[in-house]
Amino acid sequence: MKKQKTFVLIIFLALISSGLYSQPAKAQSRCQTTINSIVNEIESKGVRRVILTKRTVTNQGNPTNRKDELMLLLSSYLDNTGTSADQRSGWIVDNMMNSLVLMKSYADRIVSNCQDIAAVKFIAHGSDYIQEFAIQSNGKTRLRDCINSDTRLTPNWNEMYCY
Repeated sequence: MKKQKTFVLIIFLALISSGLYSQPAKAQSRCQTTINSIVNEIESKGVRRVILTKRTVTNQGNPTNRKDELMLLLSSYLDNTGTSADQRSGWIVDNMMNSLVLMKSYADRIVSNCQDIAAVKFIAHGSDYIQEFAIQSNGKTRLRDCINSDTRLTPNWNEMYCY
């Protein structure tokens, strides 16, 4: 019996060391490390603050079983009241929001390292400027298409309301 327990323990340790058995805490820390790295990178470019919010995905047609959306609010405000903005930081936020390649790379990094994130949304604080990226069946993200909010249609997975 002792040999059997030792054998099982050896197999278990081999699976852990080979990466075939992944621990949820490890995946969670990899996700948090990725998000922290991206926030630090954005703030190092001159964005005053990145505010994170996570919520449940509501769009129809999600090709995965992931259930969450991560929102990154890019702020150029000097304080928490939202009344005093740093003009240089405001330009940087605008430039980042216009760089779809950069935002897609951030979204792809997030969804590849966060197993519960299905969509990543970037928002310019104090405006209605939003760029949304949704995971596809291949594990990469795609910029969502805009549909007019007046159409009263429910957006499908690759669509978002534009105002």
